[in-house]
Amino acid sequence: MNVSFTKYNEEFLAKSYQWLSDAEIKYLTNTPPITRHSQKEWFQKLPLRTDYLIWGICKDGEPIGAVGLKHIDSYNRIGEYFGYIGEKRFWGMGVGKLMISFIEAKAKELSLSTLQLVVRTSNHRAIHLYVKSGFAVDNHSSNEPSDFITMTKTI
Repeated sequence: MNVSFTKYNEEFLAKSYQWLSDAEIKYLTNTPPITRHSQKEWFQKLPLRTDYLIWGICKDGEPIGAVGLKHIDSYNRIGEYFGYIGEKRFWGMGVGKLMISFIEAKAKELSLSTLQLVVRTSNHRAIHLYVKSGFAVDNHSSNEPSDFITMTKTI
């Protein structure tokens, strides 16, 4: 599978607006309402942030999604994984596994020791992937609403 990770640029920004406006993807990613203006402001501030990194995902050169780390805490050596495949025809093709491997490598480069993520309890496909990738439900985290779980992995 010819999947690559690249700089998140304005092409990905425009695609992400489309992807995150899709009702199913919006629900699964818990994306709040966005406008093109708010998205553009967010994008312009990205270079200034040290707690947030994002990459675009391409399959054979076509933008298909985004992946990254947020809430990066270098002192406690933890970061939160996030990602989505916006082009649904690539769901179930192993891209998610590649996304996690990519982010684990980036987290290690940043000297992080723990990855965490938040996922909807109804997103069984994602939960299955995360468990197969070594994530476990974090029973100590009770900050999430009941329809979400936090999972962690030591890397």
